[in-house]
Amino acid sequence: MCCADFVPALEGRAIVNLQMRDTFAAMQDINAAISVKPTAELLTKRGVIHQANRFTFLLLDFFTLRGNHNTLSR
Repeated sequence: MCCADFVPALEGRAIVNLQMRDTFAAMQDINAAISVKPTAELLTKRGVIHQANRFTFLLLDFFTLRGNHNTLSR
């Protein structure tokens, strides 16, 4: 069994944690899934968790993905 086999389980647990309003655990699970297999769908779900947690982290994630991390320091 490969680590990639665990991605759906981590993703599912992240969704359940978010529904239970445990954004910290949701973020840990979705980050673990992304570290194994980064996909647009998982990154979008991480954005949803960020939005549920803090809008600031959503913006940081957005600018980091776009490669414009210097924009936030101005």
